[in-house]
Amino acid sequence: MKFAVVDVETTGGNPKSASLTEIGVVIIEDGNITNYYQSLVKPHHSIPPQIESLTGISNEMVQDAPSFESLLPSLQELFEDAVFVAHHVLFDYRFVKEAFKRVGVDYNASKRLCTVRYSRLLFPDLKSYSLRSLCQFFKVDNDQPHRALSDAKATAEILMKLLDKDEKQQFQQFFKQRSSVLNLPPWMSKSDVNELPKSPGVYRFYDAKGKLIYVGKAKNLRNRVKSHFSGESSRVGALLVAKSASMDVELTGSELMAGLLEDHEIRHFWPRLNSAQKQNAIPYHIVHYQDHEGAHRLGIYRKRVCLNSLKQFYTLYGARDWLIRQVEEYQLIGEKCHVSAWSEAEELTIAKHNSNMESFLKELGELQQSFVMLLKGREEGETGFVWIHDDVYKGTGFISSDETIEKPEDLEPFVTVRKSSPTVWSLLENYRAKNKYLQLLEL
Repeated sequence: MKFAVVDVETTGGNPKSASLTEIGVVIIEDGNITNYYQSLVKPHHSIPPQIESLTGISNEMVQDAPSFESLLPSLQELFEDAVFVAHHVLFDYRFVKEAFKRVGVDYNASKRLCTVRYSRLLFPDLKSYSLRSLCQFFKVDNDQPHRALSDAKATAEILMKLLDKDEKQQFQQFFKQRSSVLNLPPWMSKSDVNELPKSPGVYRFYDAKGKLIYVGKAKNLRNRVKSHFSGESSRVGALLVAKSASMDVELTGSELMAGLLEDHEIRHFWPRLNSAQKQNAIPYHIVHYQDHEGAHRLGIYRKRVCLNSLKQFYTLYGARDWLIRQVEEYQLIGEKCHVSAWSEAEELTIAKHNSNMESFLKELGELQQSFVMLLKGREEGETGFVWIHDDVYKGTGFISSDETIEKPEDLEPFVTVRKSSPTVWSLLENYRAKNKYLQLLEL
């Protein structure tokens, strides 16, 4: 069997936004090393100072290096009919695959082998499976750590020692697993994934020091977590695969509650790998003005800041739905209010429309709503709730399904107070739009 043991050095951790700076390949055939290959690669991005300090590869060194496209014939020959092997194989494989893709070539290694997972299988009691630790354990020299060929040579020697011990050729079981299992990082086992609930909730990834680095929401926790390590497209999975990390999950009962909790934790802890929700959404503002004929109008404008805003929403549906309800309640002319809802007010004169509009504007401050959205709980006999008071998001909580709530004060012992955000209102508006028969408790 032919093995291509690969190591790459890069400008960063994400194959979509970073580039190769060096590649090293060691070929093993019939238990012997038959070929070595190494080349610097001219990257598409500059090398950050911290990466230069780690690898010793500078921007000057790669300025005149060959492009990946020029290396293609040699690499295709090396990888032909070979098992793709690397320490943390998913990291190196994703970078190589993306480099091929950038020059218009579809590369897929049908068989891949991770020396971290393989060594864990054969030596389950080691304290660490880092390349440095395995080199010490197997007495393998690595003269230039974090240089591609040196790391590839060390990994190849470790692989040969593992193959010598593996009389039953257990490494082949990795080829039979589905990609979602094959691509799991070394710190996550198959049983860890299979024990995750198929329920709505929030999942969190932590670094080796216990700091939260990513939080996500899910309708199905098990499937969502697996998706990070399936295929080659997950940015978070690619960054986590080579790190020591840990994970926990929290059930929320409903997908909406999961989204609200995720938003809170992103804004509170600012996890490094989260990119969404770190920029505020642009709201839709309801504005009032008079046209050249003297008719009062209501309009919808999307701006970050609007000085004459009467009310704001974070989805267009929420803004239009609110306007339609005001047109019907106050008997306004729909075409003058940015909506085309049916209403008896369409037969009104402009004078009557203007009079009704004045009543609407006068009472606008009294249109604030207070209600509780009732949701599925985390377990039987429990109800989740979202509390809105005078159009202000107060927070979320869980109560017993037989609990009686008649006034706002009844919720206070159960609520977890949360801060509002554009994402919160967008989630709530979308949820109400999709759930016409949502149970609301008016307070």
